[in-house]
Amino acid sequence: MEKEKNNFSLGNRKLTQTDVKLADCYRPLLIELAKKEQGMAFSEFVELAKQRYPKVEEVQSAIPVSTGRRLEALRLYTNRIGAPDLSSWIVSKSGGYGEDYLADFNPQKEREASTLFDWSSDDEGWGIYVAEESKAARKLKRRTDAEARELMSDYSKDFSHKIPNPKKLPIREITKQYREPVLEGLKEGKDVEEVFIDAYKDLFGDNDDNEPSL
Repeated sequence: MEKEKNNFSLGNRKLTQTDVKLADCYRPLLIELAKKEQGMAFSEFVELAKQRYPKVEEVQSAIPVSTGRRLEALRLYTNRIGAPDLSSWIVSKSGGYGEDYLADFNPQKEREASTLFDWSSDDEGWGIYVAEESKAARKLKRRTDAEARELMSDYSKDFSHKIPNPKKLPIREITKQYREPVLEGLKEGKDVEEVFIDAYKDLFGDNDDNEPSL
């Protein structure tokens, strides 16, 4: 049974092959943190992954702001099998969790349970899951960094009017704050409007220090 209102299981987001690839790369790193009982900020975790996977393009293109939804993709599986939440070891730069996450999880209990869970016994099940989801996930054609930058430049003004903007931020400020997550999404191969909507949700969730809520 789902322990959270997961955006992927609810259909609010559709899994991409990048989501699955990052979940597969992040899982062993999170297991290491659980074994060490070591918490880590989003930015530190993303940097750790880049050091461990220097040749994986999806990892090298990852940014802290969107890591919350990448970890949510991993929780699709742990929720399904009733395993504790490994992403409980990842926190904001202030050491906290977003309100959405706290509404569904008790971080301390999840951390304690994750240190006791035999993750190696589930390696085969995880491998099967990744293979299945990789086939089922949306197959997007990745763009080069130059292509993504050109697309962002061409369409930023048009799409800044179409995205949800309850904060009524000036277009210049929106473009400035969206730059990294928009480029990441465009390189992933997503449509421009979807990228801006994802970026807005990632940047302006419940977390008040502008890092993603889990």
